[in-house]
Amino acid sequence: MWIETAGKKLKAYRDACETFANPSPISNRFSSLPLIISSCVKNIDEKICILDFGGGVGTHYELLKQTIPNYSLIDYHIIETKETCVEARSLFNKNENITFHDGFPNEKLNPTVCYTNSVLQYIEDWLGVIKNMIEMNPEYIVLDDLPAGDNVEFITIQNYYSSKMPHRFFNLDKSIRDIESLGYQLCYKTRYFGEVLGNFCPWPMS
Repeated sequence: MWIETAGKKLKAYRDACETFANPSPISNRFSSLPLIISSCVKNIDEKICILDFGGGVGTHYELLKQTIPNYSLIDYHIIETKETCVEARSLFNKNENITFHDGFPNEKLNPTVCYTNSVLQYIEDWLGVIKNMIEMNPEYIVLDDLPAGDNVEFITIQNYYSSKMPHRFFNLDKSIRDIESLGYQLCYKTRYFGEVLGNFCPWPMS
């Protein structure tokens, strides 16, 4: 089960960090979040709020703990499925500044950053997710691992081990225009390098 596997990876990462300094991404999944958050923190004692849509069991929060010196000032919120939230809450103690929600929270969080990593391609109303983020008035919206290029946008079926799921491939220019029409302007884009079956290679589209 995916949730159990994610939890085991999180625990393995913690064990590795106790053995040696290990600021590497969990399971080799790159995240731009540590660098962005370190740039957003203007004062050493300034609190910062992050909303992570589809953040799993808290892997990116765990990564921030290893990379941001004053990570205890981070107020981290994750939106996930109910099942994932139940499992994830058991992985963190009550003193940590991480909260799991099974929908967009009603309270006013005022996040500095709204974040996703390899998520929006699985969401039918992905632009609705962006709109919900914008309603929270974040300074930045960060989309890591968004499969987008100069192709015509299409949806196909992804083979994920024993499961099959719809997967969207975005047209980059159209996606940027869609988000900019909501009032946010692109300030940075770059290629995302992720592993496929343990290798950095083009995706096996066949």
